[in-house]
Amino acid sequence: MAGKEKKGTDSTGTARATHELSEYEMLEYDYDEDVALSVTTRAFQRHDASITREDVRSTVKVVRAARTGSVDVAAERERMESKAEAAVTEILYNIGNTEAEAK
Repeated sequence: MAGKEKKGTDSTGTARATHELSEYEMLEYDYDEDVALSVTTRAFQRHDASITREDVRSTVKVVRAARTGSVDVAAERERMESKAEAAVTEILYNIGNTEAEAK
């Protein structure tokens, strides 16, 4: 469509993701979830044909959860690394005790 001005935003990264979610939410508000999913899925498929409706639904669900402020991936990583470090320490301690008992 020659002469038709591009809508949307030229932003990238987090700002772009936020913009696209806002567009999805406006569609959902103005119409319904089915329309929002259809339009958004088609928009993403113009970039990557492998993106499915379920991919879009899942992404919306994850981003909405993240926006609540209750999700903390960094804290979860810290818990996981702390547990892993404790497990390694215990394994090494047990190996040391086993070797001492064998002598």
